Amino acid sequence: MAVEFGLFSQLPAQGADSKLPAANMLPWLAQDGIAATSRGRECQKKQAPFGGLAFLALDLLRGIAAIIVAIGHTSAVIPDYYGPAYSMCVAFFFVLSGYVLSHAYGEAIETGRMSFGGFIIARFARLYPLHALTWAVTFGSLIYLGAANSSWIFKPAMFETITLTQSLFTGEWSFNAPSWSIGAEFWCGFLFIALSSRNTILRTISIGTAVLIFALCELKDGFLVQFAPRYGVCLGMFLLGWTLYRLQLQIPPKIGWTAATIAFLLSVFPIFPLEHHPTGDIPYYILFAVAVASLAHASLTGIAAEAAAFSGNISYGVYLWHWPFLMVMSPKTPLEIAVFLALVITTATISFWLFERPARRFVLKISERARSPEKTPHPEAAVAQESRGR
Repeated sequence: MAVEFGLFSQLPAQGADSKLPAANMLPWLAQDGIAATSRGRECQKKQAPFGGLAFLALDLLRGIAAIIVAIGHTSAVIPDYYGPAYSMCVAFFFVLSGYVLSHAYGEAIETGRMSFGGFIIARFARLYPLHALTWAVTFGSLIYLGAANSSWIFKPAMFETITLTQSLFTGEWSFNAPSWSIGAEFWCGFLFIALSSRNTILRTISIGTAVLIFALCELKDGFLVQFAPRYGVCLGMFLLGWTLYRLQLQIPPKIGWTAATIAFLLSVFPIFPLEHHPTGDIPYYILFAVAVASLAHASLTGIAAEAAAFSGNISYGVYLWHWPFLMVMSPKTPLEIAVFLALVITTATISFWLFERPARRFVLKISERARSPEKTPHPEAAVAQESRGR
């Protein structure tokens, strides 16, 4: 999973009326994860190109959540007697995404220094390349295992995969099952554009619509029953993250660490079957909200900071790569699970440096070259630096 996963820096310290040429946007977008790799307290405070801070504590949690989902899908270690509660970690990704997208892009869009089109391109460049690669590997694995054939390219699921609407229309599993949330993540970007608009009426309508859709989906099925209603729940979680950023609550980090620990433990060992009690999801949402609001301001030092930066880097890859490994390996024993995780983490690490970052640069370069002076007579944009995760 796209959750980013995360965008962790801010715009330059310039006036609201300042304009930055679109030609300068590529160097900023192309850098990702670099500012979060220095040591000690400097790792938390180091200035990114936009003067922002790395949310290292949230990076750490994102990686942990991705690993919980990966282990949960094995059905070998995390008990399934109360349903797949580990999937609640995906809701955490959306609270986090709403928060960090607001941090990274909110001011840019509100002040007109970033166009709506520029934002969508940035999100596409971040989410789609790895989604496409892992889908191709997963589809190849299905053919190898004899579970699919080339005729499957004409299935509705293929259309959903290409359009980032996985499971939304058919309600069926997508080829790379966890990628349904990448589709939800991308379409939440359009809600973010409306929330960042200066038009108060549009913003109010967007908030009301998101709340209504969330309430209908949550009260009907909750997060764990069907795929399609999850899109609506994710919309509400994204709005929650956006709201938390606007409020800038000052909560002691120890409360955030406690909330995150409880939420993750409940994701592994739920106390009742959530699929039969949709409102039982609410405590998870509250705990995730407290964790994000609190730990956005937390500092990490030394090895913890390095580990958190690494966790953020690999989180998206762990989320999307674990499914093809799971299909091929079918790990059951503790040793098999350990080997499975080692391979997934190694692949995610290689993928981040050798594919995700270069692929994003490539997409952004192509989009820039497609902008002709005739089509864009006065190109002006300011975009925030995207970092690890979604």
